[in-house]
Amino acid sequence: MIAERIAVTHPTLALTFAATTLVDTQTDAVVGAPVNLPYSGYLVAASARLSQAVGAGALSFDLKLGITQQDINTAIGTAETAKSVEYPRELYRFTAGQDIQPTYTSGALTNNGTLTITLLVVLDGVWE
Repeated sequence: MIAERIAVTHPTLALTFAATTLVDTQTDAVVGAPVNLPYSGYLVAASARLSQAVGAGALSFDLKLGITQQDINTAIGTAETAKSVEYPRELYRFTAGQDIQPTYTSGALTNNGTLTITLLVVLDGVWE
Protein backbone atom coordinates (compact mmCIF):
# COMPACT_ATOMS: atom_id res chain seq x y z
CA MET A 1 0.00 0.00 0.00
CA ILE A 2 1.30 3.39 -0.97
CA ALA A 3 0.41 6.32 1.24
CA GLU A 4 0.30 9.71 -0.38
CA ARG A 5 0.75 12.99 1.35
CA ILE A 6 -0.94 15.93 -0.28
CA ALA A 7 -0.19 19.32 1.17
CA VAL A 8 -1.44 22.74 0.29
CA THR A 9 1.37 25.06 1.23
CA HIS A 10 0.21 28.19 -0.55
CA PRO A 11 -3.56 28.68 -0.29
CA THR A 12 -5.31 30.95 -2.76
CA LEU A 13 -7.83 33.54 -1.65
CA ALA A 14 -10.37 35.41 -3.79
CA LEU A 15 -11.18 38.90 -2.53
CA THR A 16 -14.22 40.57 -4.09
CA PHE A 17 -14.58 44.30 -3.66
CA ALA A 18 -18.15 45.58 -3.72
CA ALA A 19 -19.65 47.39 -6.66
CA THR A 20 -18.65 51.02 -6.88
CA THR A 21 -20.49 53.51 -9.08
CA LEU A 22 -17.99 54.88 -11.58
CA VAL A 23 -17.31 58.61 -11.53
CA ASP A 24 -15.87 60.55 -14.47
CA THR A 25 -12.28 61.79 -14.52
CA GLN A 26 -10.98 59.92 -11.48
CA THR A 27 -7.36 58.98 -10.83
CA ASP A 28 -6.74 55.97 -8.57
CA ALA A 29 -10.23 56.10 -7.01
CA VAL A 30 -10.72 53.28 -4.48
CA VAL A 31 -13.09 50.36 -4.99
CA GLY A 32 -14.62 49.04 -1.76
CA ALA A 33 -12.95 48.99 1.64
CA PRO A 34 -9.33 47.86 2.03
CA VAL A 35 -8.68 44.31 3.24
CA ASN A 36 -5.88 43.67 5.72
CA LEU A 37 -3.93 40.54 4.82
CA PRO A 38 -2.63 38.56 7.81
CA TYR A 39 0.01 36.71 5.76
CA SER A 40 2.48 37.73 3.10
CA GLY A 41 1.88 36.65 -0.48
CA TYR A 42 1.32 37.93 -3.98
CA LEU A 43 -1.36 38.81 -6.51
CA VAL A 44 -1.88 36.21 -9.26
CA ALA A 45 -4.96 37.49 -11.11
CA ALA A 46 -7.66 40.16 -11.18
CA SER A 47 -11.10 40.33 -12.68
CA ALA A 48 -13.29 43.38 -13.27
CA ARG A 49 -17.04 43.32 -13.96
CA LEU A 50 -19.11 46.27 -15.12
CA SER A 51 -22.89 46.58 -14.91
CA GLN A 52 -22.76 48.14 -18.40
CA ALA A 53 -20.11 49.08 -20.95
CA VAL A 54 -18.77 52.61 -20.47
CA GLY A 55 -19.53 53.47 -24.12
CA ALA A 56 -16.81 56.07 -24.46
CA GLY A 57 -13.97 57.34 -22.32
CA ALA A 58 -10.98 55.56 -20.82
CA LEU A 59 -11.25 53.14 -17.90
CA SER A 60 -8.54 51.09 -16.21
CA PHE A 61 -8.06 49.35 -12.89
CA ASP A 62 -5.07 49.19 -10.59
CA LEU A 63 -4.07 48.01 -7.15
CA LYS A 64 -2.94 49.69 -3.95
CA LEU A 65 -0.73 47.68 -1.56
CA GLY A 66 -0.49 49.44 1.78
CA ILE A 67 -0.10 53.10 0.82
CA THR A 68 1.72 52.37 -2.46
CA GLN A 69 -0.22 52.61 -5.71
CA GLN A 70 0.93 49.88 -8.13
CA ASP A 71 1.39 50.62 -11.82
CA ILE A 72 -0.85 47.89 -13.26
CA ASN A 73 -3.18 50.07 -15.40
CA THR A 74 -5.26 47.26 -16.92
CA ALA A 75 -7.47 48.93 -19.54
CA ILE A 76 -11.12 47.95 -19.98
CA GLY A 77 -12.40 48.51 -23.52
CA THR A 78 -15.30 50.89 -24.05
CA ALA A 79 -17.57 48.04 -25.24
CA GLU A 80 -16.44 45.48 -22.61
CA THR A 81 -18.33 44.51 -19.46
CA ALA A 82 -15.63 42.19 -18.11
CA LYS A 83 -11.85 41.98 -18.08
CA SER A 84 -9.54 39.40 -16.50
CA VAL A 85 -5.78 39.42 -16.29
CA GLU A 86 -3.09 37.15 -14.83
CA TYR A 87 0.20 38.40 -13.41
CA PRO A 88 3.65 36.79 -13.30
CA ARG A 89 4.33 34.96 -10.05
CA GLU A 90 5.44 37.27 -7.23
CA LEU A 91 5.40 40.45 -9.37
CA TYR A 92 2.98 42.19 -6.98
CA ARG A 93 4.05 41.01 -3.51
CA PHE A 94 2.58 42.13 -0.21
CA THR A 95 3.75 41.65 3.35
CA ALA A 96 1.81 40.36 6.36
CA GLY A 97 -0.37 43.08 7.81
CA GLN A 98 -0.55 45.12 4.61
CA ASP A 99 -3.83 46.40 3.21
CA ILE A 100 -4.85 45.52 -0.35
CA GLN A 101 -7.38 47.53 -2.34
CA PRO A 102 -8.20 47.90 -6.03
CA THR A 103 -8.49 51.34 -7.62
CA TYR A 104 -9.68 52.71 -10.94
CA THR A 105 -8.86 55.59 -13.26
CA SER A 106 -11.47 56.98 -15.61
CA GLY A 107 -11.94 59.56 -18.33
CA ALA A 108 -15.20 61.19 -19.38
CA LEU A 109 -17.50 58.15 -19.52
CA THR A 110 -20.73 57.89 -21.52
CA ASN A 111 -22.21 55.36 -19.07
CA ASN A 112 -21.44 55.43 -15.36
CA GLY A 113 -22.34 51.89 -14.30
CA THR A 114 -20.98 49.98 -11.33
CA LEU A 115 -17.61 48.24 -11.09
CA THR A 116 -16.82 45.11 -9.05
CA ILE A 117 -13.25 43.83 -8.83
CA THR A 118 -12.07 40.40 -7.64
CA LEU A 119 -8.41 39.89 -6.74
CA LEU A 120 -6.91 36.41 -6.53
CA VAL A 121 -3.98 36.23 -4.10
CA VAL A 122 -1.66 33.44 -2.95
CA LEU A 123 -0.73 33.44 0.75
CA ASP A 124 2.70 32.32 1.96
CA GLY A 125 3.33 29.97 4.85
CA VAL A 126 -0.17 29.63 6.28
CA TRP A 127 0.35 25.99 7.34
CA GLU A 128 4.09 25.92 7.86
